[in-house]
Amino acid sequence: MHTLLAEFARLQDRDLEESALPAVAEAIALLASRALINRSLECLSPLHEHLETLAKFAGDANLQITSALLGNLGVYLGRLAEYESAKMYLERCLEIDKSVYDQDDPRMAIDSNNLGTVLLNWVNYRKPKSTSRELCRSMRESLAQMIQRSQEMSIILEWSLKTWEICGKPGRASREL
Repeated sequence: MHTLLAEFARLQDRDLEESALPAVAEAIALLASRALINRSLECLSPLHEHLETLAKFAGDANLQITSALLGNLGVYLGRLAEYESAKMYLERCLEIDKSVYDQDDPRMAIDSNNLGTVLLNWVNYRKPKSTSRELCRSMRESLAQMIQRSQEMSIILEWSLKTWEICGKPGRASREL
């Protein structure tokens, strides 16, 4: 839905006795949750913009579903590696739920886990990728050096054995020459 149309619908909805916003927001939140559970990011992609718009409208209307919309949006963006935006939405989700639920409520644990996962992934994402590449390169170089040394040692050993066969024990060859 285009943002202008969404705003028009919201303004029209204000004049109604019973708003359609809570039902629409809950339906979109449910669709988003199912897509995230099934890891169907391509199904959630077209809802991305609507999640943002609905979260704003639901927040303006002080609807509790706002936290679910923000949480879904945060998890989605985290899976897309858009960690800064994901963090912002998940922090807002946690803030809303803190004002509504007890600290022991499972929703608080879920919110905290989602935020922690995004932060952990963000830290891992920002680590230099070259470290593992450098390690692999160093290991390859060391292995190549070991192979070359073993080939050199093999040649020296082979030469020593041939010398032994031709000349006999060490020391004896020098006496005969």
